[in-house]
Amino acid sequence: MNKLKSISTFILCTVFVFASNFIPSEKVSANTSRIGGQNRYETSINISQNGWTSSKYVILASGQDYADALCAAPIANKYGAPILLIPNNSLDENVKEEITRLKADQIIEMGGPYSISYNVENQLKSMGLNVQRLGGADRYETSVIAAEALGKPSKVAVASGEGYADALSIAPIAARQGMPILLTNKNAVPETVEEYIDSNKSNILQTYVVGGNGVIPGSTLGSIPNVIRISGINRYETNVNVLNKFKSSIDLDNVYLSRGEGPAGNEFADALSASALAAKKNAPIILVEDNLNKNTKDFIKNNISATANIVAVGGQISVSDYLLTRIELIVLINGIDSRLQTIEDSTDNPDEKDAVFQIVDNLNDLISNKLDNVSTIVSDIKSNKEKIHEILQNLSEVERDDLQNRIDADNILHQYLDTLQQLINALQW
Repeated sequence: MNKLKSISTFILCTVFVFASNFIPSEKVSANTSRIGGQNRYETSINISQNGWTSSKYVILASGQDYADALCAAPIANKYGAPILLIPNNSLDENVKEEITRLKADQIIEMGGPYSISYNVENQLKSMGLNVQRLGGADRYETSVIAAEALGKPSKVAVASGEGYADALSIAPIAARQGMPILLTNKNAVPETVEEYIDSNKSNILQTYVVGGNGVIPGSTLGSIPNVIRISGINRYETNVNVLNKFKSSIDLDNVYLSRGEGPAGNEFADALSASALAAKKNAPIILVEDNLNKNTKDFIKNNISATANIVAVGGQISVSDYLLTRIELIVLINGIDSRLQTIEDSTDNPDEKDAVFQIVDNLNDLISNKLDNVSTIVSDIKSNKEKIHEILQNLSEVERDDLQNRIDADNILHQYLDTLQQLINALQW
């Protein structure tokens, strides 16, 4: 049986090797899906349509600046509402249509007029909607006003207001638990935040400080009660440590993947929109980058089952199909290993051999499906070879070498496939 387990591990490594040589396809398989759009605003609408047939309330947040919007998830969860993103100074027709579809009549704007202008507010009122603004003089006061709207909490989260990743890591969890997200800066806890904490000190049993000393120094936390810091060496490890901290209280049958950073500075948008849906399903948001961070990979491998629904939020630039497929393979192979271990632990089971054969058949089917996908990619590359060579003339030497490797990679692929088939055949004793 150990032979089978070692083979499944080999298959995992092998699939990763040949998958990394190919351009990801648009097809995503059974337990994975995508909620995306042409831009962050359309993505937020599609998230709303995925999670809500109707909602009395809609939370509006800026899609251009994360500052005031980081505290939106707990408000959204309180009212059972989606979060829709809009530009600071205009109300998109598609957003209007979504508000109408939801049959909403209550709008909550997150942030002051620099985040959502009075022009937008007036347009909302002209639609016959009741509009409430949760906004202060700055992002810190806005976080306090949002916290006050949640009542008297027994737990609060504190995150940096100078970055978005740490706040978004805890957002769906905080939302689900009715925990406000208070923002602070690196130099000191803002006076408005400190006053809020002081006035609620008798209620606050736990304060979760999300992020390391580099973003929230311990020296600034003297007035904050019952501190529990959750941090890591980077935003991805912090994200994983947040999930591990609250793992017993979240449902890992649904998982949302969202980009954790990027050059444009607006990569917060998809995770922000998804935080309301994740909270509704009591699901985590896992932050990812172009490649799979080791801490993230280990968390997925150790915690996400092969039957989980894994949802990429945003388009290919945010979470590529290659990354999504790689994550799917991790959980699938891990599931196979678990089933093999179960059989190994049940050595007195008379149906053990039949169970092993069934696992091998399932594994063969999984590999075949992946190979069909890859074969299509190879075919597309070969059929467009002349066009690719024309493009090569305009590429750098590094880009040209990489693309040429992709064109020639099918020979390597078939070697791997032959090896895999031999291994599978060898198991059919």
